[in-house]
Amino acid sequence: MSKFFKKVGSFITAASVTLLAIPAAHAAGTYDGITGAVDWSEVTAAVVAIGALIAAVYVVVKGVRMVLRAIKSA
Repeated sequence: MSKFFKKVGSFITAASVTLLAIPAAHAAGTYDGITGAVDWSEVTAAVVAIGALIAAVYVVVKGVRMVLRAIKSA
């Protein structure tokens, strides 16, 4: 009987934790408070600026390679 009561006790504990967690999960499901504080235009500008920086580095590296090839072939 002891094993039976342990299984029933663990089941009841798991069920009660699940039932208590469901309303908390629904209450925490919205992120309006967090995302409302972010200015998305600034985030977009930062992402575009990082992309532009990566493109500029690529152009500089490509240009240096072209100049080095021109120097080597001359």
